Amino acid sequence: MERMHMTTRIDLNVGWADYDGLGDKVRIGDRMVPHSIYVTLPGVDGQPRLTMTIDSSSGVPRCTDLRIESVEGGREVRTKDLRAVEVDNWIEAIVPLTMAQVVSDGPGGTNSVVRVPDSNSADFKAAKTTLSRARRIGRRKVNDDLYRRVAEVYKSEELRPAEAVRLAFGVADRTAFRYIADARKRGLL
Repeated sequence: MERMHMTTRIDLNVGWADYDGLGDKVRIGDRMVPHSIYVTLPGVDGQPRLTMTIDSSSGVPRCTDLRIESVEGGREVRTKDLRAVEVDNWIEAIVPLTMAQVVSDGPGGTNSVVRVPDSNSADFKAAKTTLSRARRIGRRKVNDDLYRRVAEVYKSEELRPAEAVRLAFGVADRTAFRYIADARKRGLL
């Protein structure tokens, strides 16, 4: 039997988010979230278009693809376009609009209820809290293994070791220096 698909679209202020309303869902706390959400900000008045994929297969919604491209007849992509990207804020604003609340769990499966997306509702606020909690838990674990990897990267770069740590782990300068200091405290450097 062929699997059915139903694209559900949520209108955003300057674009939309699409997901398969009948597709796989991932449980996050007391909520069910679509496996994948596809966000489109089409680019108005010659502004670049932005597309983003939010994947929840790991149990934590994450941006797995982000594209910014000029539209036909529009201007090029500029640094200010990159600075305007707020991935974390967008995830926390969009994903709760797609979540369904689990109302029962049993031998027949999980039953959930989908509410009309409304970012001012108590349900939206509860969904956002569930999402924030899951994202906090899913963040990088700062442990001995991380500090060993920091030490390896640091030692492998003679001229700019702190910069190498910052780039390797995708963190701010301040965080890179904190990782290095903590690795020294542990005797790894």
